[in-house]
Amino acid sequence: MVKSNSYTAFYILIRKSLFLLILMGCIFSYAQDLNMQNGTFIRCASDRFFDSGGEFGNYSSNEDFTITICPPNSGEILILDFTRFSTQQGDDIMTIYDGDSTVSPVVGNFSGAVGPGRIVATGSSGCFTITFRSNGFGNTLGWAANIECVVPCQTITPSIDSTVPVADPVTGQISILPGQTVTFNGSATFSDSGANATYFWDFGTGATANTPATSHQFTTPGTYNVQFTVSDDNPLGCSETVSISVFVGDSIVTINNTAFPESFFSPSELIENVLVTGGCSAVDNFEFQVRGQPNETAIKSYGFFSRGGAINFPFESGIVISSGTPFLGGNTPVPGVNNGTNGLSGDTDLETALSTTGTEDATFIKFNFIPTSDNISFRYIMASEEYNQNDECNFSDGFAFLLREVGTPTYENLAVLPDGTPVDVTNINGINCPAVPLNPTFFEGYNLGDTNYGGRTVVLTASANVIPNTVYEIKLVVADEGDNLFDTTIFIEAG
Repeated sequence: MVKSNSYTAFYILIRKSLFLLILMGCIFSYAQDLNMQNGTFIRCASDRFFDSGGEFGNYSSNEDFTITICPPNSGEILILDFTRFSTQQGDDIMTIYDGDSTVSPVVGNFSGAVGPGRIVATGSSGCFTITFRSNGFGNTLGWAANIECVVPCQTITPSIDSTVPVADPVTGQISILPGQTVTFNGSATFSDSGANATYFWDFGTGATANTPATSHQFTTPGTYNVQFTVSDDNPLGCSETVSISVFVGDSIVTINNTAFPESFFSPSELIENVLVTGGCSAVDNFEFQVRGQPNETAIKSYGFFSRGGAINFPFESGIVISSGTPFLGGNTPVPGVNNGTNGLSGDTDLETALSTTGTEDATFIKFNFIPTSDNISFRYIMASEEYNQNDECNFSDGFAFLLREVGTPTYENLAVLPDGTPVDVTNINGINCPAVPLNPTFFEGYNLGDTNYGGRTVVLTASANVIPNTVYEIKLVVADEGDNLFDTTIFIEAG
């Protein structure tokens, strides 16, 4: 009975040992080292490719081998990742062909200490063909390479689906102010599968994110190329990238900045939707002399402004009219900006109101309205290039806020100082004119930095008593005087 038990235990041990040996044989047979030789071989991970000496030996002298290595499955391609390479420089040469024969395109010739690195087959066969020739005068350790098989990259199509704020429909650029946050929403389509896909945002500021939907705060003025990259888990490193530009404005008033839809408004839309709010019924009967179409934000002589990053500017937003190109007066700091002519004629109503002649480049907007209260009031600022501590003494660029009841012949100019003095450059200046400075208390200062104009007035107010439910006409007009070189812009507060 004891013998029978001993025999059974021994039999079981033999069976387990045989099974283990068979299993180990299967494991060892899976990873096959392939040494340099003639022939065609099917190989994949985790096989390795060595010179004829194998992992630890040198190759031999006078070798002349051609080997083709292919992946096992149709549609796969081969990767050879050379982790070691050493041959006799200039004498023992490896040539690699991107295909299944030596008539395939040449990847390169390699000799010495600089090897192929990681190479990926691109031919339809997915194979590599490799020749190696050594001379009869010595040899070295040769090479070692890992063999991998992969499928070619699928088609990845990333997209930036939406942003807040939205991008300009013409330029495709997002325009914001310092400290503002942009929200990005991205996605991608895949010709095969999006399983295990990764998403990566590079905001151009050094910051990144790795989710399809994300946000980023931009604090420094400049233009940033934001890139959205989508990758799959293919060992080839398959990925595609799309980008969008973000413009961060400076600490300066923005004028006709495309980040704001109001910058594309027509003169009548600016009056109806920005300037006039409480105390009036609907405005109508518009007439204007301006330069530029509503969408010509960079050249038109009127438009919309926002305080932006100019924290000391007194108005949050409003409209501008100019004897030049107001876009150049803000957005990006430009010292000594000189707008020049806008090609418009002068205005006789302004000349009458200011008791002057020779106006040029006049921009005006005229409209009717019916007040529902007994008083109207608007706040404004006059900024000018004439304020350069010289020209304000001689050139009287000016502004008029003209009001009259419809059917009456004479305008009243509401753009006056408390003593009735009209608002023009020479009536409100600094301390550098030869004559006694006129009304310096209404001059805010030179080169304040919140616009590109040389100086500006303090906040002024145009107001008048009116009769409710009576039709009135308003004309807002600004013009150069004396020449058309240096220009003046009026900022009128919204509401």
